[in-house]
Amino acid sequence: MKKKVFILVTTLALIGATTVFASDIKKIVLTTFTSPIIVDNQKYSKTDLPILSYKDNTYVPLREVGNLLGANVKWNSSKKQIEINSDTFLLNESEYGMPENEFVNLINELSVAINEKNTTSYFSHFTKQAQTNFPKMPEYKIKIVNHYIFENVTLDNASVKVDVYFTESPAAELMYTQTSYELAKENGIWKITGWS
Repeated sequence: MKKKVFILVTTLALIGATTVFASDIKKIVLTTFTSPIIVDNQKYSKTDLPILSYKDNTYVPLREVGNLLGANVKWNSSKKQIEINSDTFLLNESEYGMPENEFVNLINELSVAINEKNTTSYFSHFTKQAQTNFPKMPEYKIKIVNHYIFENVTLDNASVKVDVYFTESPAAELMYTQTSYELAKENGIWKITGWS
């Protein structure tokens, strides 16, 4: 059986640049990988996103395989990077329009800061006034953040409700709460002014 050949053209993405130079383009020839891939007893079967092979290495669609593994794969638009978290499920902000995607990204970054115990990142998501009123960083570990409800969205303010599943220790059972965030723009950037 002949293998289909795909031509993959990659370009160097330059922020703010509109011109791609010939030196930034690299041509790579890939072939389809026809053997089955089984992830935790589930067969990968997406024909529209094929598995590819290059120099005896196999390339798979990251998000699709991540979903099979229960890992959260997301594009962080503010940092311009792909982030993979195998321990926490967060919704991808690219599934929302403006400005809701900014709210989702803000809460995702806050959740990661809580899990990583990164106090600098944690407090950077609050307005300056809110930073003085908020308690210390939560001790729990966030496992799932989903089911967003957006309310009272204006150009400068919004209310967001979200379902949060968390554990208070590694061996503890999964707990649930619905958190309400009050958001406002500070210097043109969405920040948290309060939550309950």
